[in-house]
Amino acid sequence: MTRYFLGSCQLLVDKYNADARNIWTPSLEAEKLINKLIEFPGIGVHKAKMGVFLLTIELGFTVYEDGSNLDISKVCNALAAMYTPFDQNFLSQKTLS
Repeated sequence: MTRYFLGSCQLLVDKYNADARNIWTPSLEAEKLINKLIEFPGIGVHKAKMGVFLLTIELGFTVYEDGSNLDISKVCNALAAMYTPFDQNFLSQKTLS
């Protein structure tokens, strides 16, 4: 656990200017955010997908739909149960300007 923590701190300093918000801002596509999250030690695809869900639902950040098919009930039943009924897409549609 200590290695995960220290590795994550080092990655934040080296790649994100020591500010975790720089991981998900500006808004980006779901797959890109997932790939950024799995760079952190101890974070796999499963935890990254739950992170995307929580960033959008709990913290209100915009993450764009890119066909990643992030059905939270398939990612984590317990998390989906906490937000039942959850019949909406938690990813934003990107508008073309």
